[in-house]
Amino acid sequence: MQSFALDTPFIDFNSAPSKFTQEEAFVNDFSMKQYGNEWSFLETDHSSTSTDLIQGTPFQEAPFYKATLPKKTLRSESSVLRFCEALAREVLARLEDFEFNQRMTHCFTELVKKITSIVNCEITNQKYFNLYPLNALIALWKQRLEFILECLLNESRQFDYLDWLSIFSLEELPEELEKITNQYAEVDSFMRFSDLASKEIFFNSYKKLLVTCNVIMTNSVILTKFLPDQRIRDEIPNIEDLALMSNEYWLFQHYNQATRKFALECCNKCKTCTSFTLPQDFLYRLKCSKGRFERLIQSYSALGIFASPSHNVEQLTQLFTFWTQVLWV
Repeated sequence: MQSFALDTPFIDFNSAPSKFTQEEAFVNDFSMKQYGNEWSFLETDHSSTSTDLIQGTPFQEAPFYKATLPKKTLRSESSVLRFCEALAREVLARLEDFEFNQRMTHCFTELVKKITSIVNCEITNQKYFNLYPLNALIALWKQRLEFILECLLNESRQFDYLDWLSIFSLEELPEELEKITNQYAEVDSFMRFSDLASKEIFFNSYKKLLVTCNVIMTNSVILTKFLPDQRIRDEIPNIEDLALMSNEYWLFQHYNQATRKFALECCNKCKTCTSFTLPQDFLYRLKCSKGRFERLIQSYSALGIFASPSHNVEQLTQLFTFWTQVLWV
């Protein structure tokens, strides 16, 4: 397996969807879709280029540590930390796998090229154009892994709701990516724009695609790697709850990590069950969240994703189409 890292002198840091043909869907919406407590997209039932290895530190990467939580621990959030650590490691392994990142790069760049043709901008360095998005995600997940490992090694450091949001919330992800890439400052080094308007449209669409790519990676690992794996199920008994909360991340604040149950399914006496932040219709909203998650799994099944979890180009293209329509259209 080849590692995929970027070092350049200019960088410091359910139903199958229809074939995607509406490139303007990326460029017509100038505002990021705002997510509330629920994902409305599943309310209705559903019946690259080969590159040489380049060494270095591409973005604002955090140091990479290999420490991990001891096998036996009494920490109430141990399953949460194990889940997050395993997710970060698996996402990084896939992003740094040469064959996989070739396929991902191909799908990503083909979509971006459609945008460049619409907004009249030019790619001036194809190699860096191809490498940039994957390296941004690699830097993001290395930073997350370092944070998770710090929580694992510091027994006094409790992993809480805000920490969960920092990993899974789609509201915070664009800002995280902007920090890591230094506001995408170096994109100018491999792109040429005709005017400020075309640059603004391009960046708005590019950021959305990068968020989409991260959502694909996260769900690919959780749905096709973790949930079917009995070994992981044995080690993390509440893996299904965590998988649900990775998408319906608002639920985490209403989850008792000690009992591994959601509020009102627990005891009706603990802090989680009696929290003043608990919505009056929580059980109904929890039921809706579980229903959406089931329909997400059904959508993946309809796309044939579970049959080939390594994801070929066609499957990745389908996933980009699916999540683009889910998140932005």
